[in-house]
Amino acid sequence: MSSAPSARTSRRVFLAAATGASATAVSALDRPATVLAGDDGDVVLGAANSSTTTTSIGIAANASDVFSATGSSENAVIVGTNSDLGSGVKGVATTGSGLLGVAPNGIGVEGSSKAGTAVLGASEEGTGVFGHITLHGDAVHGHSFASKGVGVRASAEAGVALVVDGKASFTRSGRATVATGASHVDVDLRSDDGLAGLPMVFANLYTHRPGIHVEAVRPNQPTAGKLRIYLNRAVPGPTIVVWLILGEDRQGRPSGRPSAAT
Repeated sequence: MSSAPSARTSRRVFLAAATGASATAVSALDRPATVLAGDDGDVVLGAANSSTTTTSIGIAANASDVFSATGSSENAVIVGTNSDLGSGVKGVATTGSGLLGVAPNGIGVEGSSKAGTAVLGASEEGTGVFGHITLHGDAVHGHSFASKGVGVRASAEAGVALVVDGKASFTRSGRATVATGASHVDVDLRSDDGLAGLPMVFANLYTHRPGIHVEAVRPNQPTAGKLRIYLNRAVPGPTIVVWLILGEDRQGRPSGRPSAAT
């Protein structure tokens, strides 16, 4: 008699286990089969993905971005690499910007190249590269760290190489005062990169002195890095002259003129 309750208990446990197994099997049949990411063309996060055709993402909403990526390190958020002659990143727009770079405190768009062109702007009828500034700063700034480099170069095959609409400022220009009784004045440019090569220097009187004029301007006189401005005779009082250096050829010939060998 003592074995009956144990038999009934074992039967209930068995039926409960069987019922649970059946429910699990039915539930498994109701759910879709699990597919490993990447086997059916899905993009796998944290892994390399490859395809022989274009991967396209589209959106119907006009006020939303199609694709967004966020990063929080010093590395780039999106990297486009091309091992052939094509572009790493290409932006195409019908009426807007093909490529828009926004940086509140950094660089909006940066181009870097070891031997080629860092940034190229090309247009058939419009502007190749346009820089705009609202408050203060430089709309376009070209700087060279190399001693033989050029900060900004303007060239034209048939048209005008450089057009300046508005004021122009030259750091290698200024004023100098010829002392009373003197007929020349020296300008020291040793702290301003000196006067290498054969610079083109111009000078003129700023103070009106009848019968007196600038007779000559000699760079690297009386010593290297200085500029001597000669007048035709001594001045009766302090006389201001203005001077301007338009260019210098570090290879030893006037800028814009061929060398004697040519």
